[in-house]
Amino acid sequence: MVPNNDKNINAEMTVIQALNELGLSAALKAANINKRCGIEIKKVFMALFSLCFYGLSWNRFISSDRHADFAKDARYRFLKNEHFNWRTFIRCIALKCIELCNKANDKDKTKVLIFDDTPYARKGSEKTDMISRIYDHVSHTSYNGYLLLTCGWSDGNSFVPLDFAFTASKYLIQDNSDGIDKRTIGYKRRMEALMSKNDLVYEMVNRIHNLGVEFDYVLMDSWYSFPAAFDEIKTNSVDLIGMVKRSSKIAFIFNGKKISIPGLYKIAMKKKYRRSMADAAFTGILSTITVQTESGTRVRLVFAVNRNCPDKYVVISSSDTSLSADEIIEIYSRRWQTECFYKIAKG
Repeated sequence: MVPNNDKNINAEMTVIQALNELGLSAALKAANINKRCGIEIKKVFMALFSLCFYGLSWNRFISSDRHADFAKDARYRFLKNEHFNWRTFIRCIALKCIELCNKANDKDKTKVLIFDDTPYARKGSEKTDMISRIYDHVSHTSYNGYLLLTCGWSDGNSFVPLDFAFTASKYLIQDNSDGIDKRTIGYKRRMEALMSKNDLVYEMVNRIHNLGVEFDYVLMDSWYSFPAAFDEIKTNSVDLIGMVKRSSKIAFIFNGKKISIPGLYKIAMKKKYRRSMADAAFTGILSTITVQTESGTRVRLVFAVNRNCPDKYVVISSSDTSLSADEIIEIYSRRWQTECFYKIAKG
């Protein structure tokens, strides 16, 4: 942790020290990030990584008194190398962070994986590989860019980015994958960009599960929480908690009948299932019912008041039916951490 009130602190040395404690050299080696000759690869990485702490562009950085000890061509080769596995690098650093978090916190704390995506704008680019036309649901505008899918680990206090993937929409503008060696990491990432986001999520869960990372639940928003997702996540003996869309196209099995979400809401609001008016006003939870997917996975649906629009409802679901409605809402609320992460990362 860097204290804000110490004006004499050397920010660069502090960052280097922190990364060394997290095993920077080992992570670079594991990710095949190396150079055959010339300046040490670690110095190139640190020079580029420190730009965000100085608040300088590359051109201003090399003209300042903190300028790098290497030419710009070394920077270009470093950034364009298709053999560097940045996913492995981030994973190595993240695993060390998670290890430190587990040592500092109670072992019985609930740990979760959080999945979400955010637009990554490249508005002036048209020849960048795998760039596509994407729609931003926040600003309600379309522009050139990517969708950045991220997976983060959280224990309720800390958020650690663990995995990522860049995806393209169906409106692909540029695809230069034909002339790229199919054995390289770069080619594999380009093929990944054309996969569906749900398939990428399932692959990430499998990768992280195989690494031995401890987590109790997977959290997703309504873009990923379909009935099939509960079945797929459950194959890793992990439960999914997510928001379900209020759509007539999404249905679960209830009392032997396949019923859509609006139909289930009508059933849940019957006196037999709904909470008292006083309880609903205090907690925001309207009702809870237990349903099944077509494959037989039991799912608890929690109908709650939409605080942004009180005359509408939201549906939070969990494949762990032993959790109470209040526990499901409390655990799902941790998903907000990824929004804070995006705000810091983009800033």
